Amino acid sequence: MTKASKTLNPLHFEDLEPHRFEDLTRQLIYDLKDWSALEATGRSGGDNGYDVRAIERVLTELVEDEEVSGISEKTWLIQCKREKTITPKKIEKYIDDCLVDKKEKVSGVIFVAPCNFSKKTRDAFYEKMREYDIEDCILWGNGELEDQLFQPKNDHLLFAYFNVSLKVHRRSRKAQLRSKLAIKRKALKNLGNGETVLIRDPEADAYPYSEGIKNFANNRPWLVYGVSGHYFDGIKILTGRFFAYLDRNGKNFDFAHVCNDAFENEDIWRKNTNCDLRSEIWNLWNEIPDASKGWLTIESLIPYESIMAIDEDGDEYVQGPHLYVPFSRVNGPFEDGKFVTLRTNGYSGIEIQPELDDRIEYFPEYMRKKYDQS
Repeated sequence: MTKASKTLNPLHFEDLEPHRFEDLTRQLIYDLKDWSALEATGRSGGDNGYDVRAIERVLTELVEDEEVSGISEKTWLIQCKREKTITPKKIEKYIDDCLVDKKEKVSGVIFVAPCNFSKKTRDAFYEKMREYDIEDCILWGNGELEDQLFQPKNDHLLFAYFNVSLKVHRRSRKAQLRSKLAIKRKALKNLGNGETVLIRDPEADAYPYSEGIKNFANNRPWLVYGVSGHYFDGIKILTGRFFAYLDRNGKNFDFAHVCNDAFENEDIWRKNTNCDLRSEIWNLWNEIPDASKGWLTIESLIPYESIMAIDEDGDEYVQGPHLYVPFSRVNGPFEDGKFVTLRTNGYSGIEIQPELDDRIEYFPEYMRKKYDQS
């Protein structure tokens, strides 16, 4: 029962207006160096090939008593391009536009774009830096931008620009985990093996009256079954129990699908229990040698996290606990996948997980067909 992992979707930098992308970049580099100035030159419209001009303070010498004896300054130019693709030739042009006519000494360049830079583009960028004798250079693409934004210190920027907060996400996950553990503790305390439970969709406001529900027999918003145990992640519900035959080879098998002994007697809404066939199936099954006769069971899982509430007191219709679980159109309250087991009788009985391809014809056809769920 493998679940898909839950992750954040890629951030849509392309949805930001160009000046907003410049603002985001400037705020992300705020703690990158010891800046004495960060000038948003691109905001004025005459950016001279770059969007931000920054001045870095650099300590030049320390004396023995740790007092600063000198401070120098380095000029950095930051260029932002809100483009999905940048080729080697294009990045070379951008660097030329940024540096070719500069009269002041430029010590560092930061180039930022929300794209995935190819190796050739990265190599072209660093080659240009060597050509202009730039001491420090930083190239941020899509991955580097997301790495910066997903740091806890930048969570406020992640929320301000993309309406996403990892702190809120973590608090939400914490609340979900606490709820799941509370449900698990309550389930372990109140739902023992064999306990009859009513599993109810919280949206089933018509409960307990089924007359007005269209196709109720095949689209039931509440079910009555027995608990068969607890799994690491949820409650196992016995949804199928059938008379079964296992061949002496321990592989081939058959079962009487028409009669499901997992249906609970407390289920007053189920009209057809196939009791007329059960005695006939039992007579045939009882003649099978103990080494080959047994039960095929089907267990379905309700994850703890899917359970919204447990009413351990029940009511006059089903006195056992009630589980409130949202129903899906395909699997009802259950998770994808089932636990299918065939175990033969007696102390020396064996247990297998049967494969459908190994099913043979032992029971008569009218006993082998799928049971009526009405």
